[in-house]
Amino acid sequence: MNGSAKRAPSKLSKEDWDFSECPGDEKQYCLEYELARESKKAIEQVKHGRESEWALTCSDPCAADYYWQKRWSAFYSTLSQFPQIPWLKVPAKIRTKAMKAVAPLEGPLLTIAPPRLFDEDGEYREFPQDTGFQELTSVHAIEVDWAASDEALKASFEKWLERHRPSFFPVKETRGRTDAFELLKLLGAFRLLRHYGNWEDALNAVGDEHCGEHAPRYASESSWNRARRQAEQLITHGFVPGPGRSVVQIIDNAERSAIEKAKAKAFLAMQSRMEQRRLAKLKAEHVLDEITRRFTGSA
Repeated sequence: MNGSAKRAPSKLSKEDWDFSECPGDEKQYCLEYELARESKKAIEQVKHGRESEWALTCSDPCAADYYWQKRWSAFYSTLSQFPQIPWLKVPAKIRTKAMKAVAPLEGPLLTIAPPRLFDEDGEYREFPQDTGFQELTSVHAIEVDWAASDEALKASFEKWLERHRPSFFPVKETRGRTDAFELLKLLGAFRLLRHYGNWEDALNAVGDEHCGEHAPRYASESSWNRARRQAEQLITHGFVPGPGRSVVQIIDNAERSAIEKAKAKAFLAMQSRMEQRRLAKLKAEHVLDEITRRFTGSA
């Protein structure tokens, strides 16, 4: 009996592999959710979080670990359907609630820094004590002249950005980046092949449905196999290797390398400043002791 004759039980819903109906503003969240459904580690973490009532292991609100744990718990504590139910079968109201839990504001300029950040001194803000992550973001106080036009304000910010963007974190090129729908399409092909066992039955399943533009309609066995390999890379590493490919999370390999170097540089600078402060404190204490000794001796 050949592989195509032995069909798998029909348990794979269309929402598991055709993400065409996903609203554009949900595609990145959908991708995050669906990739997590394929990750044993993610499933275990969510299960553990539910059992421990999402207790945060990091207690410092200024730490990156605290920030991301809080976002993670806020997202998945809202989605009780995870991992059994695909994103598109989760009620729209619940999806919206989950997205708002992790992204109440839109855009990189509206990310709010932890409130305690403003209670610390400047050196803490520049070089946090327990993480190398915060130096990739920075807080700036700006004065906005609301009498200026939007165009003038945008132009002013562009000029400011040219002068102040860190050299270790260059502008990301968007040309050629892989759209989240393309990555979801790869994931859909992976699931169809895993379910049916061969590309002909997978293609027939796609043809039997009224599918959207982002359904995996690969025409040849090699195309299906390539999609499966790329999906496996996506699930394992969070990105698809190759020129023009994007990283799912936030950053590509080159940026990861730059960030690691920036973290190391920031950490060394932090240690240097802390050592300078320690030595300055010791020197001040020594001077104070000397003054006290002389004053006491002269008395």
